[in-house]
Amino acid sequence: MDEELRALRERIATTKTSDSGRRHYTIALRNELIEYARRRVAAGASMTAAAKELGLSGAMMIEWLKRSGVETLRSKRKRLRQVEVEASRGEPRRGLVLLLGHGARIEGLEIDDVIALMRSLL
Repeated sequence: MDEELRALRERIATTKTSDSGRRHYTIALRNELIEYARRRVAAGASMTAAAKELGLSGAMMIEWLKRSGVETLRSKRKRLRQVEVEASRGEPRRGLVLLLGHGARIEGLEIDDVIALMRSLL
């Protein structure tokens, strides 16, 4: 366990709890935990895995992200419009054409370009 994770877990362990046993996290600590989880996700971990490393539930971390205004992958997916990819027909092959829902058209793409573009939108 790295030093940052150890320090965050220690801070979590020292947070105040209510009579029912629920922990009360300060806004500052929540922001640190959110930032840690975002860095772990950027490094390839899932949000749930990052939350579990901290000893938290994935659902709670996602709720904190929503409250902080940070978009989760799920909320980004809801915003995406339908996209069509069609191959050029009847003309010399000049690559794929990407038609976006709002009328934009991107021509001359290879399939790897389309995949990379779509991944960057998610």
